[in-house]
Amino acid sequence: KIFEFTARGTAYEVDLNQMTQTNQTSGRTRTIRIVDSELAADGAALGFDGFRTAFHKSAAAVAAGSNKAVTKEALLESWPEPEPNRMRLAQATSEAVLRDMDLRGKHKADLMEWIHYWALERDSPP
Repeated sequence: KIFEFTARGTAYEVDLNQMTQTNQTSGRTRTIRIVDSELAADGAALGFDGFRTAFHKSAAAVAAGSNKAVTKEALLESWPEPEPNRMRLAQATSEAVLRDMDLRGKHKADLMEWIHYWALERDSPP
């Protein structure tokens, strides 16, 4: 499903099938993701300590070992419960985030992959 909207004087096209948002003026496309409302309201850029804390909050113990990893399911469980009509958006967002985060192709992300992903998100231009 594709739709358009205007925010702060800028026109955007949103593609929910691809989970992307495109600025109609610049042509720049970015991935849509669910953002922690507490962090967004705070506005402070996360440092590595914040990345590690968020990882441990979101990660689940995998297999029988003590190694932790983030999975699609762990991401969904770590977020506030979405409204029923937003569950598909939450699922698609967790899949998209993990797909971008999973550098080793193991369908999960360890602490290094988590920090790498969020540092790039933090430091990329708006």
